[in-house]
Amino acid sequence: MIAKWKAPHDAGTARPTCSNVRVDEHVADDVVDYKVSGRFDSQTAANHQQELMSIVDKGVSCITLDLSGVTHLSTAGIRVLLMVGRAAQVKSIPFELHSLPAAVSEIVRITGLAEVLTLREA
Repeated sequence: MIAKWKAPHDAGTARPTCSNVRVDEHVADDVVDYKVSGRFDSQTAANHQQELMSIVDKGVSCITLDLSGVTHLSTAGIRVLLMVGRAAQVKSIPFELHSLPAAVSEIVRITGLAEVLTLREA
């Protein structure tokens, strides 16, 4: 199940609790914080890709991807991150990953994603 949540433009609004596979999209001042929870794998990658590419196509000023709730990142998820990162770069849209759990951070480091995508502290 994928659910989308658009927050009002109030930075103090709490986000809902995530479980299983869930996506929260917070839009404020043309900056999108896209939060993924659960597995980011072949079962969910196509939906994430569609959503993220749609955001890139809107031409927002910045996209941040909160991976704090990701429990598994497969090669399909890595592919999506690379494709979206490349598409954002072509449009000069900053694309940043943040709040990576230790296991996901290790995958990002080993695969070399950290060399081609922007990682930032939460």
